[in-house]
Amino acid sequence: MATLQVYQAKALKELHKGSPDQAVLQELRAATDFALRATKVTARSLGQVMSTLVVQEHHLWLNLAQMADVEKTRFLNAPVSQATLSRTLLSSSQQSRSRLRRSVTSCPGA
Repeated sequence: MATLQVYQAKALKELHKGSPDQAVLQELRAATDFALRATKVTARSLGQVMSTLVVQEHHLWLNLAQMADVEKTRFLNAPVSQATLSRTLLSSSQQSRSRLRRSVTSCPGA
């Protein structure tokens, strides 16, 4: 990328010194096109990396949560949204704990 920018600067300097040369103008267009393509690919790659990191964090969070595997499966296919996931997981966790408390208090030996 830096090489393309240096090449663009040299081509612009050459155009600025004299009359517009078609060959230099074509080279400048090609260098600009390559730079834009490289930027586009870089942006796309960064977006994919960020989404992968979000999914990994999602899975790590679910693995660290003390929930049954049956309850975790509901979250694995859910859309990734921090607010929705947190709210849903919190309510699910609270329901699980209240069910656990009820089952423990309803046991005759407790």
